[in-house]
Amino acid sequence: MAQTDEFEADWKQAKPSRLPWILLAASVLVGGLAVFTLSGQKDEALKQLQAARDQSDALGKKNLDLLSQKTALEKRVSDLERENKLLAERKVEPVKDVKPAAAKPPAKPAKTTKKKK
Repeated sequence: MAQTDEFEADWKQAKPSRLPWILLAASVLVGGLAVFTLSGQKDEALKQLQAARDQSDALGKKNLDLLSQKTALEKRVSDLERENKLLAERKVEPVKDVKPAAAKPPAKPAKTTKKKK
């Protein structure tokens, strides 16, 4: 039996350990789980990024519209101020229509108080 014990001892020494295979399987499993989780988070982050870009574009367009309105209003104000200044320089007063005095209607004849017989 000594030979059998010796053979078994040699067999245990010659048999490779299972630990590296277990560690490899665990790392593949953890890596797959991490990829799944991170890809889901990446998709969510991309959606949020796209929404933020859309909102930024919309606000940029609104800003341009407001700037064009502001420019138009400033031009209008400057035109009105210039016109007001010109009117003040001219001291234009509105022309009053002079109407001739209307003729008075003819006076009605006075009633007679005499009685007819």
